Amino acid sequence: MNHTQATTVRPAPRPRRQTKSDNETRIPLHLPHPERVCKLDANECTRRPAQKVLDALTRWIGNGPLNWCPDTEAVRLRTALAGYTGLSFENIRAFNTTDELLADLARVLIDRGDKALIVPPISWHFPQQIEHCGGRVTKIITSDLFAADLSTVLEAVGPQTRLLYLAGPNGFTGVYYQNDQIETILKTHPYLDVIVDETYYEFSGMTAAELVGAYSNIWIVRSFTPAFGLGSLCLSYLLTQPKNLAALEQKSLGLTVTSPAQVAGRAALESINETREYVRKVKKNMTNLDLTLTGLGLTVVTTAANFILVRVACPAQVADYLAGQLVFVKNCDPIPGLEGFLRITVGDREITNRVLSAFLRMPRDILGTRGVRRPITLFRDSEENSGTAWVSPQTAEHIDRRFAYSGRQIQ
Repeated sequence: MNHTQATTVRPAPRPRRQTKSDNETRIPLHLPHPERVCKLDANECTRRPAQKVLDALTRWIGNGPLNWCPDTEAVRLRTALAGYTGLSFENIRAFNTTDELLADLARVLIDRGDKALIVPPISWHFPQQIEHCGGRVTKIITSDLFAADLSTVLEAVGPQTRLLYLAGPNGFTGVYYQNDQIETILKTHPYLDVIVDETYYEFSGMTAAELVGAYSNIWIVRSFTPAFGLGSLCLSYLLTQPKNLAALEQKSLGLTVTSPAQVAGRAALESINETREYVRKVKKNMTNLDLTLTGLGLTVVTTAANFILVRVACPAQVADYLAGQLVFVKNCDPIPGLEGFLRITVGDREITNRVLSAFLRMPRDILGTRGVRRPITLFRDSEENSGTAWVSPQTAEHIDRRFAYSGRQIQ
């Protein structure tokens, strides 16, 4: 018998995938005093959860059934979410993480060869999941990265397009599509599944939830991370029609939301007034940051979410300088269209003052600001924590006239 030597054919190496560490700051959580760290690079909530959440978790750990598996249907959490969202219990499903949620959506909506449209920039996780399911990701390039472009989105939809992902607001630019624009897409392309990511709903106050009852091709994603402070529990949920959830169940990984996350989620919804107060403070501090950093000669983009964008001359160096002050921000310079920008999560007053102090002490050559003429005190918590910006007379006059901040403390 003749034996032919087997030849091993090695596949060509696959292109290296972008990983989380490529464009995101590594936060040294091993520091001896992590409470001093201002983690403002991932749009998380900058406060601990409401006291009612902490109390509920403490009671559950002390007396709850730790030896039991979680409620697979998350009945009590979904009931609470029904009251919060105004939708039916049958329209809601809870998930351990937003990534898990989107991975399940990719599995149920994408077949091999299907085309998925995204409006960049977005995180790399979801496009990667689409590709794992055999789909092809196409980026919709709009004429203005900071404006919704409905006509370009509609024109991008083709015969093989199965999915459209819209972030509202976008987690990098803050761009969002109004309900009438989303409804136009749903009506024009009834075969197209539209995912609307409302991760920042509590800040924007805008939701397409009212469209769920009328359209079977809309899927709304939300999270408990940015506003409720449950980032460590990664709790998320989906709003869509019941028949969609039934289809999702068939291809889902079927991972049950952990009992602590369900307990925390219910308590967080019971503490909604505290969350709304936090959101109010974030919006106020966003205005303060905008005013002060603009006064330094920087370009600032405010958003309907919980972050701002700041354009500087040397973003990597500015990010490194801030990291030296234990203030960690997102360097968006490698992202097409966001060259020169830093993304900074906005938090409470103490964090706002930390950010301002760092910017006011920063070398001007890496900021890219020009010479200065007049000092103006922008905030003063104490002699150790105060900030003075040297701005042009025109800027100082604007600040004095509009906000009367000269010699006064930011509230």
